[in-house]
Amino acid sequence: MNKNGRLCLFFAALLVIMAGCGPDPFFIPVTSIEGVPTTGTTKQPLILTGRVKPGFASKTTIVWTVTNPGNAKASIVERNTLHANTDGTVHIQARIAGGAAGGKDYIEDFRIEFSEGSGSDPGSTIPVTGVSLDYFSYTLSSVGKTITLTPTITPPNATNRNVTWESSDNAVATVDTVDNNGKVTAKAAGIARITVTTVNGFTATCEVTVTVMPLPFMAKAVTAGSNHTVAIDADGSLWAWGSNSNGQVGNKSTADCKSPVQIGTAADKWKQVSAGDNHTVAIDTNNKRWVWGSNSNGQLGNGSSGANAEKNEPSQIGDNKNWKLVSAGKDHTVAIDTDNKLLTWGANGSGQLGNNSNTGSNSPVPIRNDKNWVQVSAGNNHTVAIDTNAKLWTWGSNSNGQLGNGNSGANEDSKIPVSIEADKNWVWVSAGNNYTVAIDGSDRLWAWGSNSSGKLGLGNITADPEKPTLIGDTDKWLQVSAGNNHTVGIKTDGSLWAWGSNSSGQLGNNNSSGTTSQLNVPTQIGTDKNWAQVSAGNNYTIAIKTDGTLWAWGANNNGQLGDGTTSQRNTPTQVMR
Repeated sequence: MNKNGRLCLFFAALLVIMAGCGPDPFFIPVTSIEGVPTTGTTKQPLILTGRVKPGFASKTTIVWTVTNPGNAKASIVERNTLHANTDGTVHIQARIAGGAAGGKDYIEDFRIEFSEGSGSDPGSTIPVTGVSLDYFSYTLSSVGKTITLTPTITPPNATNRNVTWESSDNAVATVDTVDNNGKVTAKAAGIARITVTTVNGFTATCEVTVTVMPLPFMAKAVTAGSNHTVAIDADGSLWAWGSNSNGQVGNKSTADCKSPVQIGTAADKWKQVSAGDNHTVAIDTNNKRWVWGSNSNGQLGNGSSGANAEKNEPSQIGDNKNWKLVSAGKDHTVAIDTDNKLLTWGANGSGQLGNNSNTGSNSPVPIRNDKNWVQVSAGNNHTVAIDTNAKLWTWGSNSNGQLGNGNSGANEDSKIPVSIEADKNWVWVSAGNNYTVAIDGSDRLWAWGSNSSGKLGLGNITADPEKPTLIGDTDKWLQVSAGNNHTVGIKTDGSLWAWGSNSSGQLGNNNSSGTTSQLNVPTQIGTDKNWAQVSAGNNYTIAIKTDGTLWAWGANNNGQLGDGTTSQRNTPTQVMR
């Protein structure tokens, strides 16, 4: 895979197109029509009603016609009102277009006897004495499902048979009047009482329960922060969950979320997002930058900073930049605009902004305008980036050799970008907690910096290499992500690999028995070879398969796995919503 192809992982879109043909497998045919009046009063309007069975049939609209008016000289004077001038037998037909099996019309014939009776005087009325429904309770299995409720009016020849319908909770289920029947539509999980009322106040109620089965989260991008996760759905909508103490989830709250919650509206479309320690930065499809969460060190880049400057919902930064790529670190942020220029902001105690100072900035600062950039990654206190010539640059803290320039120590920080290993033609880089991992143009994996818990994958935990060190000899890598104390990567064959600390099951190999379970070399997780993207957080991991399904494992104390619990998972667990 070439450099451009690999970088597209940042903006990958997974489309699932499903096409089908032939009969609708979910079609439910009509079996009968019940409750049709059998008698009527001469010269009095008779409302034709019928209960379609089953009540959840796919087609329920009845069209009435007179097939034999007989001596009664009957006719349909409105869509469902029958009128007879004299005594006699009237033959009528009920037709439901497409209601029978195979898409044919459902047809049923009925006979109604008209007599003069006590109500023959056009000025007299026959009052309604009661109403009932064909169901006392009903369950709709998903949002969008419908059920048509048919009222039975007593007596059948009552003069005014009109009714009204009402739902006790329109957020759960709505009801519309269709030919005097009530068409109920499920809107959300819950219980709603559907009530029918006659003109003179008689009522009947059906309790409708709406159940919503969780659906697989289909993602095209995901990012793991310290303890919160943000993902872009296949439809471009933005979702987040996990720790929310600083509003980093972005749902106008500071309460943790154990399941994915949509950020903004369905109309909002996003193309890239990055989760930092306690803040989040994202770019929408209009290339505008949005920020939320902690702003203690100006990491939101909105011109302010401090404990009271945090945002608990996305806030657009009103500058004139068009943004292409963003990466959120511990307390600083780095980004590339559509002109391929690099900008940084936030904390700068170790020079991680790269502006030749240790002074932080609460607004974007341009870095090396003489260069064009294609990728950048913000770690805890250091930054790494690749320019358009495939050269790798590093700056910021170098306490453990994470800059890869051959030095390490408290006095070896760099306040400006420094090029390293210029002959490698770098295509991918990720900055973690005091270490760096990268892939060169030959798909080889390199690592340097802190090797605590074996997170470099060297096979030992003693060395903190100060220069890029090759991991394996012939392995070919597609992507790699550096976390706090563990690393995860995907090889070019789609297999998933992990190494480093496993204290919370973050490696996903079903083993988390403390330090003895850590892995000092890359180890394959499972046998699947359909992994597309992976991101390492603080003791947890989240990844996307090629079919768009989202999986998570490891620590879950803040609900960062998104499975609705706070239980640790030692193997990949599918995220639903």
